[in-house]
Amino acid sequence: MIRNAKVDSNQSEIVKALRNAGAWVTITSQLKNAFDILAGYKGKLFIVEIKDGMKPPSARRLSEGEQKCKDGFNSVGVYYYIITSIDEALHMICEHDYKITCSGFMHKCEKCGHTWGAC
Repeated sequence: MIRNAKVDSNQSEIVKALRNAGAWVTITSQLKNAFDILAGYKGKLFIVEIKDGMKPPSARRLSEGEQKCKDGFNSVGVYYYIITSIDEALHMICEHDYKITCSGFMHKCEKCGHTWGAC
């Protein structure tokens, strides 16, 4: 079912950063009670809900439908990511627990040295 999507203000910049890092991203935010994007990177698929990190925590809660979707995927062992920033998006695909730095040109994983496209 198609609906008028309420898209978080940071979605386009997060999608752009993931694509610049080499991920394939499909926007699904128009689907009711689901998630915002699917991102594929290095043989893995990420189910992602994007929330605006500038909003208070109460405004970043999952809707009832989003929570049901998350619970459903989690129940079969599939992780449902909730991210609020470019750094969190890049952290998600890098798979390391580390600090991401930006030199002004590239994002860099401080743990493994992996770099991504333009900051």
